[in-house]
Amino acid sequence: MQTVSAVVPFHNDGATIARTLDSLATQTHSPLEVVVIDDASSPDQAQALDALAEGWPTDRPPLRVLHLATNAGPAGARNQGWAAASGDWIAFCDADD
Repeated sequence: MQTVSAVVPFHNDGATIARTLDSLATQTHSPLEVVVIDDASSPDQAQALDALAEGWPTDRPPLRVLHLATNAGPAGARNQGWAAASGDWIAFCDADD
């Protein structure tokens, strides 16, 4: 079976990211992993994202958070996520979807 990595660029999207990640984790074809790229968010937003990842349920696809030191923009963050993903297929989803 083909595996899917879901890549989510994140920049100060704390108000919507939990709902987006819940949606990804409960898809009919669950991803192999979810990779969130923090695109140099503010410190409080980055900490909130890390706290969400720490509390991520173990019965869901693994969640990885990668932090960029400088803002690369949505396309740059997606490319970083693509490079870090391990699935056969890559799905992109914005943090506010």
